[in-house]
Amino acid sequence: MERYSDGSYTSSETHSVRTPGQRAQRADTDAAYVPRNEEQGNRIHYGGQSSYPETSGEVHGNERAGGNTAQKKGPEASSMEKTFGKVNRVFCAQRERARATVGSLTNSNGQQTTIYIFFYIACIHLLFVILSSTLSQLDMKGGGCYTFWGFKADCDRVSYTTRTSLMGNCAQLRSSLQAGAAFSILSILASAVAVTASWILCCRIHSAASHAQYTNVDETGRNDEAANPSSVPGNGENKRPANAASFDTGHLKTVIAVVVVVSLVFELICWTLIACIYTNRYCDDTYFWFSEITYGPGFGLGLTAWLMELIAYVVFLVVV
Repeated sequence: MERYSDGSYTSSETHSVRTPGQRAQRADTDAAYVPRNEEQGNRIHYGGQSSYPETSGEVHGNERAGGNTAQKKGPEASSMEKTFGKVNRVFCAQRERARATVGSLTNSNGQQTTIYIFFYIACIHLLFVILSSTLSQLDMKGGGCYTFWGFKADCDRVSYTTRTSLMGNCAQLRSSLQAGAAFSILSILASAVAVTASWILCCRIHSAASHAQYTNVDETGRNDEAANPSSVPGNGENKRPANAASFDTGHLKTVIAVVVVVSLVFELICWTLIACIYTNRYCDDTYFWFSEITYGPGFGLGLTAWLMELIAYVVFLVVV
């Protein structure tokens, strides 16, 4: 049986020989028939129109048409989009970096390190406050100086030429130095309490960290050792994970925060009083030395201690 293009069948036995007219008709129908093949992208023809899918040429043509449409926006719009994209990526990167930094600080390891550093700074701060209260606050030309406790004609000597209580000719100078002496003593006491409280906090967090390490080791079984080689002795069984939970400091953190604030206020009053004496030049018509006076080392140590404690206090509140 043979199939013609019109769908009819004929037997090869009865029609084994075709006439020239039949051959011409067969050639015309074969030429009109379009097969479905891969080169045409499996296109389906209905009445001379093609449907999905499109050929590669049409796809590229549509892409070129879309590109021409996008180019109609102009180079300014595209450059602005690129600029905004770069700025957005920079801000996103900075935000992720800040989140990672805060996360690394707020874990147990960062918390423990911050508490230790705060204790060391508190010790240095106490030393600076003690030295500031004893050394000269205002230096004079010729070797004289004023401290919270009086006037020295020779600042290198221990003895005072005139005590603060005997400065009857200038009540403002006397009252300012006496107030500075009182608040300097209070700041020393508050700083000592802050050092003691931070030392207790260091001991507690060290004990808590050691207890957590030993607890993790005791709870580790043989199955965990086989599944996790890092828990085997010698492979870091005492190393806490980086994202471990932070320790609960309890009320001790509140005590330290309050004491440090009180100490900062007392120290602020101390160096503010000296700055007022230097600026207002009390009793200059009596002593005639304020034109040749400068800040002494005691004032510099007090101001440095105050700034150092303030920065450490802010970090302590954020991390701990």
